[in-house]
Amino acid sequence: MTELFQLLCGLLYLVGYPFGWTYQETSIYICIYLWPILCCLSTVPIIFVSLSCIVKHKISGIVLTLLSVVYSMYYLFYTNLVIDRYNISNVNSFNNCMLDLQMIARQTGVTYEALNIYIYVVLFIIIMTINYTIYRTIKWYRNRNIVCVKAI
Repeated sequence: MTELFQLLCGLLYLVGYPFGWTYQETSIYICIYLWPILCCLSTVPIIFVSLSCIVKHKISGIVLTLLSVVYSMYYLFYTNLVIDRYNISNVNSFNNCMLDLQMIARQTGVTYEALNIYIYVVLFIIIMTINYTIYRTIKWYRNRNIVCVKAI
């Protein structure tokens, strides 16, 4: 796990190098800002495809759209919390995040390195997969043919 963590740290350093960012700045921009924003933005297609369900499925389309908006607002709320907690104007954003992660690692019994990988790699992949699956499921629902059977 330590080797994977070191590899990912090296990747962060390489990403920030062309921009003249330090490792800490790159970590803040990528892990604290970009990842939550990408998770939040990945819910936008869900809203649009659920909006298109309203035309074909009326009431269920409206309910689906409302659920999609609430789901997106959940991501927006937590993204805002993360960005507020680790505000870019705060010089200690990186240190504060690192201290929080170390505290969580101690409380959960995992290493700091493993926690970073779980949050910034595994959880990110899970969130993106869930959002894509929701999008594809709603799109399938929108495109399915509804056959009305008349009562005899």
